[in-house]
Amino acid sequence: VQQLLDELKMTHIDHNILFSYNRVIKACVADGLWQEALDLISNMIVRDISPDVATYTTAIDACGKAGQWQKALLLMDDMVVEGINPNEFTYCCAITACGAAGEWRKALDLVDSLLEANIPLNDVLYNAAIDACARAGQDAKALHLIAQMEADANIQPDLLTYNYGL
Repeated sequence: VQQLLDELKMTHIDHNILFSYNRVIKACVADGLWQEALDLISNMIVRDISPDVATYTTAIDACGKAGQWQKALLLMDDMVVEGINPNEFTYCCAITACGAAGEWRKALDLVDSLLEANIPLNDVLYNAAIDACARAGQDAKALHLIAQMEADANIQPDLLTYNYGL
């Protein structure tokens, strides 16, 4: 990863540079280099390269996997300020980051913000929220989410749902 970082910093070719940055940030996730992922986003902005939803989502994932849930949520705020709307994948990474840190209330706040924006929850988002609650010992909240999921005609709980919630 370090070699890719060094090459990326030295390159002056703008063709597919966003794609290249996103690939290196993804490599940072794989290697647990969350701070390097954030540094790359800063480097992009300095070089007047606009990060996209994939850039931010991947960096949020990196922060979440490193236990940096607060940084993950700050990145979501940053992307909104930059005019980039988080997508389902972004929310899933942020919910998962909060859940892994035991921050089930923050995870449910993210679910609420999706619902307030009239963005329907899918099975992956439900499962992330259910897992966040279950990890924190909030069984009643997890079961409530499963009941909500079961009541939704468009989504059916799967084996993963029940493994998280029970």
